[in-house]
Amino acid sequence: MRPAPIGRTSRLEPGSVPLGRTARIGRNVPLQAVSTGRARVNRERRAMAERRFPDMQPECAVPDCRRPADDLHEILTRARGGSITDEQNTVPVCRQHNEDLTLEPEWGYRLHLLRHSWAADRPVLAASSPLRLTVLRRDGWCCTGCGCEVIDVTFALWCRVPAPGCRPETPASWLALCGICAELDAGELEYRGYVLRGEDPALAGVMRFDESGGGFTAYAWDDGLWHAGPRELTA
Repeated sequence: MRPAPIGRTSRLEPGSVPLGRTARIGRNVPLQAVSTGRARVNRERRAMAERRFPDMQPECAVPDCRRPADDLHEILTRARGGSITDEQNTVPVCRQHNEDLTLEPEWGYRLHLLRHSWAADRPVLAASSPLRLTVLRRDGWCCTGCGCEVIDVTFALWCRVPAPGCRPETPASWLALCGICAELDAGELEYRGYVLRGEDPALAGVMRFDESGGGFTAYAWDDGLWHAGPRELTA
């Protein structure tokens, strides 16, 4: 049984009990435009950008965009737990593409400029970063083994040094390979230099092929470029 509502014994007349303020609210210190914690993070981000690009304004990381970069874009967004001060989670992009990427376009995931939160800890994405873009640009967004375009292949990078010896921070350790070439037998992969057994990746040649079947041997250095000879012999 519900209790009876509390009743009022006398009528409350409008304005009979005026509201008053007993103390004045004052502020001697103005509000901060940015919190102390966010200001510290912003300083770290600026320092990271100046360390990466001390004497130049990089180009936008989106393929075929030659505009200078205006912003650093987070591959794994802050809302998904990404850090804005992590070098491996930021890429330089122009203002237009930075705005486009906030809408999470499908091409952003294909180009590895966006990452889902559920894929944040995948080992295969160890090179998802400026390093990943460096390798794909070096290889012309084409498979090293056959020359086909890999721009639509989600996981197009191949580590030449099997784990745990792979050095994910060095471009020479990685190649762009399509799924078909990645299924070559172990002997062929080693013959082509796609799999190494103890060799320094910058000293071991790689057999590169184009779509016509023509091939040549080149050397991937840690500077993110192909060279005609191994690092120690050519440097």
